[in-house]
Amino acid sequence: MPKLTISEAARIVSVPRSTIYRKIKSGELSCEVLDGRKVVDPSELQRVFPSDRPIVKHATSKDSPMLQNGKEGVATAEALQIATLQDHIATLQEANKVLQKDKDRLLTLLETKMITDQREQSPEPSSDRKKKKKSKKNKKGKKK
Repeated sequence: MPKLTISEAARIVSVPRSTIYRKIKSGELSCEVLDGRKVVDPSELQRVFPSDRPIVKHATSKDSPMLQNGKEGVATAEALQIATLQDHIATLQEANKVLQKDKDRLLTLLETKMITDQREQSPEPSSDRKKKKKSKKNKKGKKK
């Protein structure tokens, strides 16, 4: 996928170049440096500046090794959408791994707590239970 220069990115999303630089500096927008120039991936631009229409760059042979055979064309909207969705899938898979680890950790803690609680609540010897029953009967009798 051809990368966009800062000027191209700003023009496509209709914002000043300073906004693009500010988003990069704050970490909201990632970029790469190619040939000493900052460039932005179109799917990254789409993520930060969502729009109903896909961000498409007219590719040239210098932009993409795939087009160096002289065939110039337009990066399709479908290819951009696929790249964006693949990025989202990867992000969701990572989040899922983190949540799974948290779930496993919490289940282990819960099981440990339940075992500890069961040990603390050992059953009373039968003679103690009989004494408690008698004392309850005596208390009821005294109240009347």
